[in-house]
Amino acid sequence: MAIQVIPLSRLQNEVSGVLTKCCDSREAVVVELPDHRMVSIQPLDADDEADSLVNELLESNEQFRALVRKSIESARRPFAAEGDDAVHKPNVPGANAMTNTSASTWEGKRTEETRVVENVLRAAGFSRADAYRYNSASIRVRVIDPRFEGLAVEDRDALVEPHLEQLPDCTQADITNLFSFAPSEIEQPPGSARATLMNLEFEEPSPSML
Repeated sequence: MAIQVIPLSRLQNEVSGVLTKCCDSREAVVVELPDHRMVSIQPLDADDEADSLVNELLESNEQFRALVRKSIESARRPFAAEGDDAVHKPNVPGANAMTNTSASTWEGKRTEETRVVENVLRAAGFSRADAYRYNSASIRVRVIDPRFEGLAVEDRDALVEPHLEQLPDCTQADITNLFSFAPSEIEQPPGSARATLMNLEFEEPSPSML
């Protein structure tokens, strides 16, 4: 496998492009930090690869195990109503397994801009749409819908992306992560280990370097 070494500044300036190229080319990318330490980024497309990574983390990393236990054991609340944050009954089987009773970390990162993203996707008929600004250069979007059941990631993206094109160009450019789940993948007990890991990263985002 070919390995490309890039400076941290390039990753910061071209997050979406670097990560997309990494996944599309199936080539690892090594990021050199200012103190000359190296960090490797490697694509994980197949479910079995991702599941193996999750299993390895569960076996060897106590902090990761604690995060997963916290996610699984947390009390849950129903979905917020479309266009508003009031609590209401979920309209997707398993949907009440999504959000903690107390505000999750991601909810404090929502902005007026990301609420527009949510409203566009809800108006398009998706059962659940959440978005927040991860950092100054990145917006994360999560869409949950029964139509995603059994579909590959690229087919799910094909259902969502035409609606994202309605957004201003500056907003579209900042959407660097699109998380798409079928309800069964994130209900309790956890379905796919890959989906569990991705959903955990959405709800409890790792610290940003920006």
